[in-house]
Amino acid sequence: FNFTGNPGLRVQMTETSPLSYFSLFFNGFLMDLILNDTNRYAENASGQSDGFQSVTLNELWVFFAMFIIIGLVQKPTLKDYWTTEFVLQTPSFGHLMPCKRFFEILRFLHFVDNRDHAQYSHGELWKIQSVLDHIHTTFKQVYIPEKNISIGESLMLNKGRLASEQYTPAKGVRFGIKFYALCESGVKRSGYIWNFLVYQGKGTTKATHQVVKGLLQGLEGKGYCLWMDRSYCSPNLFSELQHLQFEMCGTVMPNIKNMPQDLLKNKLKKGEVEPWVSDTERKMQVVRWMDKREIFMLTTMHNSSLKETGKSHWQTAEKIKKPVCVVEYNKNICGVHTSDQMMKTYQVMRNSRKWYIKFFFHLMDMCIFNAYVLYDKMEEQTTHYQFRLSLWNEILQKWKAVVSSKEKTSSTKDPPTRLEAQNGHYLIPIPPTEKKTNPCRWCRVCSARAKAAFQKKGQKRKAGQRGGARDTRYMCDRCKVPLCVTPCHKIYHTELNYAPSQSPPETSSAESM
Repeated sequence: FNFTGNPGLRVQMTETSPLSYFSLFFNGFLMDLILNDTNRYAENASGQSDGFQSVTLNELWVFFAMFIIIGLVQKPTLKDYWTTEFVLQTPSFGHLMPCKRFFEILRFLHFVDNRDHAQYSHGELWKIQSVLDHIHTTFKQVYIPEKNISIGESLMLNKGRLASEQYTPAKGVRFGIKFYALCESGVKRSGYIWNFLVYQGKGTTKATHQVVKGLLQGLEGKGYCLWMDRSYCSPNLFSELQHLQFEMCGTVMPNIKNMPQDLLKNKLKKGEVEPWVSDTERKMQVVRWMDKREIFMLTTMHNSSLKETGKSHWQTAEKIKKPVCVVEYNKNICGVHTSDQMMKTYQVMRNSRKWYIKFFFHLMDMCIFNAYVLYDKMEEQTTHYQFRLSLWNEILQKWKAVVSSKEKTSSTKDPPTRLEAQNGHYLIPIPPTEKKTNPCRWCRVCSARAKAAFQKKGQKRKAGQRGGARDTRYMCDRCKVPLCVTPCHKIYHTELNYAPSQSPPETSSAESM
């Protein structure tokens, strides 16, 4: 099928900053929803919210911005971000929001009105369903993917109280909430999450082929190339999707329903290929290839021909060849894996006994990742780390930081650099004389600069003529030279030519008498 889709951004951008792309998903509607439900939940929490002040929109934006930095700067617990230990402290957190206020907002963070019994009809995810629906819709409205798309599943780590949690021993994350995702693939720096479904337990989720068709809803009849692994591929599904003008390719189990059994009769040697073409669907064929083990590929857009991979055998130097469908599959199947890996590197999600809090921050990670993909495609190439850092800075600049004078942000421990200046030059009072108890002398730097100023004008400085030189009561303990506290003491010990041909500094000296 010819590709007739219209990929690209579907909204008009007035600004081109990381925050503007993130705001495509975290927009004013979503922020108002979270703000209202959080304050409502705090008001209705009898006896638990005494003295709680309503959260403002500025506070909520700063609160979420702090979680973005939490993903970049990993610490064991959230309280560690307000520690006063010199080695571990992050002073910016104390300046942005007091620790007590941060945990108050986190405690009452809510996304639904608990008194609205109609929300219970949404099933097990009713506490997060409103946010889930909004993000799910915006992902599809904002962007249309390129020709190659892939379907896979990911697991969000969670061991909380949720009946639909999955146990998958083969994965790195064994316990958690399962997502089915459709992502853009085959394009450098992509992986945009266009559609996703959440597994909600046995009996609530449709059969596998219905999950695939649900994820593809909205892309029918446009000639998209779909890549899947053996969890989803079957001859029956491929036959149905062909009528919807999808091209497909993926690995398949040899014992699945309607797979040709005569493929297993012949024993193949390493590197050999055996094809099988369907009698009813001429474009659909199975490619059996022997590598280290037998691999079965089901495809509607390839034949059984071999292709050089560009690599050579390390012993024989013979060029390695693989079936075209295998080479293309390896190139285009990585959409879901790419998004998973990049989100987990700087994830804002933290452990919480409330499953819906953790779920929300996972959705926030998905929004940040999709915003990064769009920014990287449309504006300029940058790293995921730099994008998140720029996003944090823009949020603070726009929504302002919350500063509390009561919050202690300085360290109570002595820093290890305390004794590095043992041999430094320090100011001491000029010793008293017989006539003066607190004697003053002209500052060496001020006097030299005044003299240079006279020379620049072609004038001769008369004896006793001050010319801008200031009196000081202090001198360097090692050089025995009279100097102002600031800035002359620093200038004298750091600049080789401390008396350039210019007027003396205008700053006043607090110690001058």
